[in-house]
Amino acid sequence: MPSEVSKFMSINSIWYTAAIVVIATTTAALAGFVISASNIRFKRTFLISTLIMMLVPPVALVIPLFVEMDKVHLVDNPWSVILISSLYPFGAFLAYIYYTTSIPAELYESARLDGCNDFKLFTKIALPLSTPLISLLAFFAFIGNWANYFMPYVMLPSSEHYTLPLGLGFLFLSTPAINPGVGATSVPIYKPEIALAGALIAVPIMIMFLVSQKRLIRGMLAGSIKE
Repeated sequence: MPSEVSKFMSINSIWYTAAIVVIATTTAALAGFVISASNIRFKRTFLISTLIMMLVPPVALVIPLFVEMDKVHLVDNPWSVILISSLYPFGAFLAYIYYTTSIPAELYESARLDGCNDFKLFTKIALPLSTPLISLLAFFAFIGNWANYFMPYVMLPSSEHYTLPLGLGFLFLSTPAINPGVGATSVPIYKPEIALAGALIAVPIMIMFLVSQKRLIRGMLAGSIKE
C-alpha cells in the first residue's frame, strides 16, 4: 500500500471521527441535561423517543437516510457521514442517567433561585461536574466511528473521501493475499501488511482507552451509589 494513500485515508478518518466526537458528545450532553433537568414540556416524550431510537437497528435507516442526504445534495460529501453518525441516542440516554442520579436536584433549584436560566444551569452547574460523563461519551463516540465501515461505504462512493477502514477494505479485496482468483490485481500487499493495517485501526482505540481509563471508570460508576 503506498504510504501517501495510507496517510490520505488516515487524515480523512481523523477529521471525520474528530468532528463526529465533538458534535455527538455536545448534543448528547445537552439532550441528556434537557430531558433530566430543564423545564421544557414533553420531556417524557423525548425520553421515550430516545429509547425507541436506541432499539432501531442502523441498517433499517440506511435507505431513508440515503434518500434524505440525496435530497440535500450531501451524498459523496463527508458531512453526510458526519451528520448521520453524530446521531447519538445512547449518549443522550447515558447523559440523562448521569444528570438524574449524580447531580442533586436541590443544586438546580438553588441555582434557579439565584436567577439562572436553563442555559446557565447547564454551563455553570452541570457541565463543570460532567467530566466523567464527557469522557465516557467521547470514548464511545470514538470507538463507534473510528472503525465504521458501512455508513461511509454507502454515502461516499468517491475514493478521495474514503476513510481508513473503507480504503483498506477495497484495497485488500484486490490483493493476492485476500483474493487470489480472477480479478485480483498485483498490488504488493500480503498477510504481514494486512496485519499491520489492522493495527493502524486498533491501536488508536487502545490508546484512547489507556489515556481515558480512570475517567471512564469514574463515569461508569457515577450514580451507582445514592446516599
